[in-house]
Amino acid sequence: MLKSRTVYRLFAEFGMNLDWRLDPPVQKDRSDSARDALLTALRTIVDANPSLFLDEIQAKLRTDFKLKVSVSSVFRYLHRAVPAV
Repeated sequence: MLKSRTVYRLFAEFGMNLDWRLDPPVQKDRSDSARDALLTALRTIVDANPSLFLDEIQAKLRTDFKLKVSVSSVFRYLHRAVPAV
């Protein structure tokens, strides 16, 4: 059984959009300086120990660099094409 609060929320959402689907969540994008700091930290960690797992890299980012990043973001940043230095 649905709670009355849920029914009211669904009717309100339908009244605004004339659709039952909710709006997709907005994707956050990091600023250039935050992205550069993250990439520098990742490079430092991976150069020091390339055999770390993603969750270990995430833990090192949190403890050593005070950066909160999801495991999927670490994966995406590591597999992104890196320009030559």
